Amino acid sequence: MMDGNPIFSAKSKKENKIIKIIQESSEHEDVFYYWMNSSMDNSSQKELVIVCTLNNNNLEKIKDIIISWMKGDLKDTK
Repeated sequence: MMDGNPIFSAKSKKENKIIKIIQESSEHEDVFYYWMNSSMDNSSQKELVIVCTLNNNNLEKIKDIIISWMKGDLKDTK
């Protein structure tokens, strides 16, 4: 079954990095968490996955997380 997730994904060929945003539907709570996956051949964080409910509150968080990750400043939540 196709549920439309991730709702957004992008890959930078230059940096070999991938971003995925997965929408979580929740009527009762605000969902927001993320993690990073390392590539198999080195320790750099090559994939960022963000799971969230879509709302204006999370939009700014998503933007900040992506910018920090691209700069290499983001800490993993695992």
